Amino acid sequence: MPHLVGSGDPALLARLAVELAADPEVTVRGQHGPAGAPTLLLVDMTADRAELLRRSNPAATVEIDAPLEPYANRGPR
Repeated sequence: MPHLVGSGDPALLARLAVELAADPEVTVRGQHGPAGAPTLLLVDMTADRAELLRRSNPAATVEIDAPLEPYANRGPR
């Protein structure tokens, strides 16, 4: 399941990118931002692994990567 991992601390994201890439149950699909100082990671991992990452790194934001849809296509409320 694709997840986005972000943080205001590029050093934390750089460290997480290395750690996650070494985890055989995780796939780092991409990084955004300068080399060595990413601002966002795109990671495939299970919901359980994402929750563990969230709990062990409170300075990081971990969210499911859901497709965006225009406001007009949301349907009635």
